Amino acid sequence: MTTVAISGLPVATVINATDIIPFVQPATSGTTKSITKTLLFTSPAIATPTITNPTVSTGTFTSPTLVTPSIGAATGTSLAVSNVIGTTAVANTLGITAFVLSTPKAINFVGAGTIKTITVPALFATSGGSITLIPTAAFTWDATGNIAIAGTAVVGRALIMTYDAFAPAKFYPSYV
Repeated sequence: MTTVAISGLPVATVINATDIIPFVQPATSGTTKSITKTLLFTSPAIATPTITNPTVSTGTFTSPTLVTPSIGAATGTSLAVSNVIGTTAVANTLGITAFVLSTPKAINFVGAGTIKTITVPALFATSGGSITLIPTAAFTWDATGNIAIAGTAVVGRALIMTYDAFAPAKFYPSYV
């Protein structure tokens, strides 16, 4: 076969579906063939993509399976949430005796009076923690004992007292 050099051809800016494109297949002894634009992009004999991950089938990903993230199932106007940290302890009803709120649990109902000191739960002694006080009547607390800031409880509004076990080792209220 004679080698033919083609030069000086005009540059095409558009290719039509029926235009013929010449090509040489060196694997078959340099055989020259032609193909149309339509066959160029639809003929799997020319190029078959090999994609191992993800698997592609007719333009659609078939693996790996797309998993939609989920935070819980909505039911009506609520959203299911898991892994909540909380307590299942029954709330204590504590009285204020001699200005001391004694032995609080995680959640406590507290009536009228003045609190100067909250008995520190043994669990809080080394690293601190929080208790929730639910006022059943207005009560006050001052800063003369182990409470850092004075304030007044509001009925119907939970008060969270957070204990800092390090100096000055006091309870800090969520509001005053």
